[in-house]
Amino acid sequence: MKEKLEYLEKQRALIKADEEHEPWQLQNIGARIRETKRRIARLENLEKIEFADKEFVGGKVIHNKEINRIQFLFDEKPNEDVRNNLKHNGFHWSRNEGAWQREFNERTIKVTNNLVKDMFEKEQTKETESFEFEDDEEEEM
Repeated sequence: MKEKLEYLEKQRALIKADEEHEPWQLQNIGARIRETKRRIARLENLEKIEFADKEFVGGKVIHNKEINRIQFLFDEKPNEDVRNNLKHNGFHWSRNEGAWQREFNERTIKVTNNLVKDMFEKEQTKETESFEFEDDEEEEM
């Protein structure tokens, strides 16, 4: 991206040097330079953000830095409710990756943490409670 920015700035200098340039040419290149600078700033901010991988019953969620994605990896195919919840929250199934994934950004981190908390930690709590309930029944006998 920084190379692209350098190229665009050189292009702007060439346009300015040409006395017969049209005003729209400078406006256009200026807008492209501003957007490139914003994109560089966003990417630099993303590099600073840390996301700790999380494990839950039946799978885990990871940050795949190589492809800039948050990925849900399941031991088995998740049930329809889980799949619908992932879709509703912007995750898409990737055959190539074998994971439900979404582009890594601050919003994705918030959504992911809420999904893990709401869907998977509740499941884990239910299983623990039912296990404790079964233990209590055995002790009473």
